[in-house]
This record gives sequence, structure tokens and C-alpha cells, in this order.
Amino acid sequence: MTFPAINIALKKWNIEDLEDYAFEFTLYDDYIHHKDESYFIEYFKNGLFCDAEGKLFKMVAKAEMTQKWRNWLQFIPGVWKTKVIFKDTYQKISVEELRTYLLARLSELGNEKLF
Repeated sequence: MTFPAINIALKKWNIEDLEDYAFEFTLYDDYIHHKDESYFIEYFKNGLFCDAEGKLFKMVAKAEMTQKWRNWLQFIPGVWKTKVIFKDTYQKISVEELRTYLLARLSELGNEKLF
């Protein structure tokens, strides 16, 4: 998988999610920086991600954190992170299909002020 990758499983975007949880839409590496299990299930688990080469991957699980010191220092930004596990779907999406998807999601937001 080549990063960055965008979550294309979300069928509808809303302005609140974009303001509060911008990282559900784009991953810059194979880690998430949020430890809440419900957050992972809602935004990531079984999500379909398109990588920088147009290949589609499904996020299937997250690896257990083995470094105990990260738990002790989790209050420091960037210390707590867990690796996520992707499964290759052996499918590709064209640039035009991705462009259409992004424009459709952005048009759903209407004229609301972004950020």
C-alpha cells in the first residue's frame, strides 16, 4: 500500500466530521492515533481505502500495541498510535472515478464554510 490513502467507504460527508475528525478521510501512514474502540469501528473498520496508486484496500483490524511505554505517555501528542491491518482487494479505481467520488462528497456539503 502506498500512502497517502483516502477512505472511500464513507457514502456521505458532513461538516462536523470534517472539522472534528479530518483524519477519518485520509491516512498518511498505516497508524491511527486514537485509542477509542468505537471510533475505530465507526470510521475505520471494514473501510475501503484508495491508495496513491489507485489500488483498493479494506481495513480489517488493528494490531495490539506491544510497547507499554506508549500507554504511560499517551498524554503526549503523537505518542499513542496503533498499526492498522489492510487486506488487498485486488481492485483499482481510476483517477476519474476518484475525482467523481470526491466531487460528489464535496457537493453534498453545499455552501457551508469548510474549516
